[in-house]
Amino acid sequence: DAQVTNPVCNSGNTFDVVTSNQVGLITQYTIKVAATRQMPGFTTQTGAWQTTPIAVTYPTGTAAGTYDFILTVQDGSNAGCTKDVPFSVQIDANPTVQITAVPDQICKGATTTLSIDNSNNGHKIRWTLDGVAIPGTDDKVSITHTPTVIGNNTY
Repeated sequence: DAQVTNPVCNSGNTFDVVTSNQVGLITQYTIKVAATRQMPGFTTQTGAWQTTPIAVTYPTGTAAGTYDFILTVQDGSNAGCTKDVPFSVQIDANPTVQITAVPDQICKGATTTLSIDNSNNGHKIRWTLDGVAIPGTDDKVSITHTPTVIGNNTY
């Protein structure tokens, strides 16, 4: 079996394929597009077998959608024996986020409430302050925060 277990965003260029139920002495693999739902510009990837996950590179800027692939594994103990394992990957669109701060200007020690619109349901939400995760805020569409640094803060 082969599957992509983590969400994949079209702003990236790799996804991981996880395999299970392997039988035999697998020595090589190939990943290629299937006949249906082909990913434009994908280059067939071949390599020596490794423990999974297998990192697969895809073209940056690939349109959101579902794409079909075939993982072919070669059994080293049976020369010439191969097995094709189909799998699909869902590429999600890069989310767009509108952040609202109320109030949008505060004095040191004051609190502001930050909110995002609900158009990004299903996406992972991670609040950061100047590139550092704010503890306890993952997956919340609204947070209350009291900055400790004077000046402009980037969320």
